[in-house]
Amino acid sequence: MNVRPCHSLPPLSISDANDRPAGVHASTLIYRLCTKLGHFDPSMSGPIPDRNRLMGHAFESIIAEAYKRENPGEFVHNPSIHCLDNPSNLNGPGVYITPDLVWVTRQSCVSVKSTWASGTSEPGSAKFWYYETQLKAELYALRQVFSGRASIRMNGTKEWKRYPVKPAGKSFLTGYLVVLFASDWNKEREWPSGWEYDFYPEELESTWMMMMNERTEEEKHVRD
Repeated sequence: MNVRPCHSLPPLSISDANDRPAGVHASTLIYRLCTKLGHFDPSMSGPIPDRNRLMGHAFESIIAEAYKRENPGEFVHNPSIHCLDNPSNLNGPGVYITPDLVWVTRQSCVSVKSTWASGTSEPGSAKFWYYETQLKAELYALRQVFSGRASIRMNGTKEWKRYPVKPAGKSFLTGYLVVLFASDWNKEREWPSGWEYDFYPEELESTWMMMMNERTEEEKHVRD
């Protein structure tokens, strides 16, 4: 038997970064807020190593695709939502956000996370602040789509489109968070773990405004 490294396979990109539109992404703003507010461990500050980032994205994509595959017609994986500064200009400045899953029939979002953090972390903790802020931002963005103030790219289409689903008549919006604690692989617990959140519109609005205040002057004028 003769074994040697293989260099003939085509390159594989696990990240979805190349498919994201130009402009500031919501996760960039949330990362800045976490750093400013001290939600990140100082010893873990700085860019996430590529290996960790790509492994996490791979796990998250597998989970999201499994939900979509096993529930036909229920979910859209990783659409791009463009929240417009000026709703009349579809290609104007704004902020982009890419939910892991839009739960179409529930008019909601499912955020999927993979982390090496301890499984003792719970909703409301400092470690969950990033996840919960991102989930609120995703729900706000989806709400803007319903009201005509945002547009959405579905299933890799390159044109911005309106999404014709109307929001349910209720005073709060429900979002879903699924977390894969890689450190708990061998422990007896529900894996991955899931939580259901109810947010009032005011919570989503205040979170979004906090994010918008983090934009630089240059980011306020970036176009697609």
